[in-house]
Amino acid sequence: MKKIKYPLIVSDCDGTILNSQHTISEFTKEKILQYVEDGGIFAVSTGRMIASILPVVRSWGLNGVVAAFQGGVIMDIQTERILHESVIPHKTALQICKHLEDLGLHIHTYALWQAYTNTVNEWTALYEKIAGEKMIYKPKISTFLEETKLSPYKFLMMVEPKDAKRVCQAIAEKLPDECFVTTSAPFLVEVGLKNATKRKAVTFLADYYGIPLEDTIAVGDQLNDLPMIEVAGLGVAVASADPELKAKAYVLPYTNDEDAVGRLIEEIAYTEE
Repeated sequence: MKKIKYPLIVSDCDGTILNSQHTISEFTKEKILQYVEDGGIFAVSTGRMIASILPVVRSWGLNGVVAAFQGGVIMDIQTERILHESVIPHKTALQICKHLEDLGLHIHTYALWQAYTNTVNEWTALYEKIAGEKMIYKPKISTFLEETKLSPYKFLMMVEPKDAKRVCQAIAEKLPDECFVTTSAPFLVEVGLKNATKRKAVTFLADYYGIPLEDTIAVGDQLNDLPMIEVAGLGVAVASADPELKAKAYVLPYTNDEDAVGRLIEEIAYTEE
């Protein structure tokens, strides 16, 4: 008879649960829902905005809690009650934004339910298609922030994959101490607060559900997943993950196109009683 060994699994969404067609397989969805039915807690932690991820997890039949904006918002899926949030203070956000604009970058930034961009092109259209959300065009984001006094959750920059590391280094040179820069896809660079990462999502959820960190699993595919990989009891990378992440994690022999999360639940989440 099988018994749950790891009662909390926190998983990235894009590139981890979702396949390269940005859909979840029936096998993986069934494994997630069976794990929950058996008493496990399965939570998604994503860089997506909350308006983008809520319809996705609801479509799977998932209840409980979801973390968005890298951990900037943790919300009850059914009631939309915010359990935890962390925004970038307005003055800090303005400083970051002006630096990003000086670098001439394609910038996105986020309120709770809205996303704003300074660029409308094929990259923007691709982002909107994947996220399922329309961007609001603001040609100069810093001016928009000044006018609205918005304290956003994060900044995201769309770049050519070959330029991502160089852009990260250029951004990091002038970031305030409380901020960090990471990548969430080969073409996505992100800036947020050090205390609003996926690490926060895992530690919050473990405390919220009363589960020891050593009994948790975190699984992902990109460097923005590293904070939760490092703090979970078992940090896991899918086979298609960024090599730098794989160097710090237990690596599954399955990619996101091979039901990595479903296989993880089937082969690791339980133990024989």
